[in-house]
Amino acid sequence: MGQKQRRPITATEVQTNSSAEGHSDHEHTPGDHLHEAPNSDFLSRMFGGGEVDHTTGEEVDAFVQADDFFYHYIQSSFDSQGNGAKGRISVLDGEAFEAEWITYAMARINPNTRARFTEAEARAFGVNAFEDNGRVVLHKNRGTPGTAVHESMHLFTHSSYARAMGFNVNEGTTELFTRLLCSRVGIRRERNYQDQFSAMNAVATGLDSGHNLLASAFFDGNYRALKDAMNTVPGRYDQWLALMQAGNYSAAKALF
Repeated sequence: MGQKQRRPITATEVQTNSSAEGHSDHEHTPGDHLHEAPNSDFLSRMFGGGEVDHTTGEEVDAFVQADDFFYHYIQSSFDSQGNGAKGRISVLDGEAFEAEWITYAMARINPNTRARFTEAEARAFGVNAFEDNGRVVLHKNRGTPGTAVHESMHLFTHSSYARAMGFNVNEGTTELFTRLLCSRVGIRRERNYQDQFSAMNAVATGLDSGHNLLASAFFDGNYRALKDAMNTVPGRYDQWLALMQAGNYSAAKALF
């Protein structure tokens, strides 16, 4: 696949979906993106039913391949057949989803207790979707078409990013690029991970070529240019990262 040229990012594109109804997800153990929590549609679906028109893996791939900016960074995640998210997204009904979620969760830390999930805690946690070792699992009645885009971004993320940056930066960057792609293709996206998104958007808009610097780190694992750009103010990178990992988003944004 040939490399494409990148078209510029505008602040309007990134912010387009940020006014939709919803709320930030649960807190999680840094470095582990457990899931996307229910958005504002969850209660209405819970009582009224309704199957979500989830974006398919084929659609995600087509959106990425048609977009110069994203394809430039994500093309290495596609296999020789041109598939990235295709074949890696499963949409399950409530019973099947719950069974897979419980198995997944019980092998991980409950962010509310800082201990492994019990089965009862996993059943009560309530999620829209999760990504597990290169496979995305979606609840057929929860989320919005943007849910699959967010989880697919996790598929495309460099394996070192979450470990190097921690949960808040990882989810904020994932959400930044989710909203950008959704805004470009007209997909609805809720205000999931709003605090993390807002803090990462400050980086993207506060640094020259900030979106490109973040994309290079997020998708390719290239951190040096991002660190150097932040450290035009001496020590800013380490200070910013510590604030983000502590969840002090207002102070982190104030650095830009």
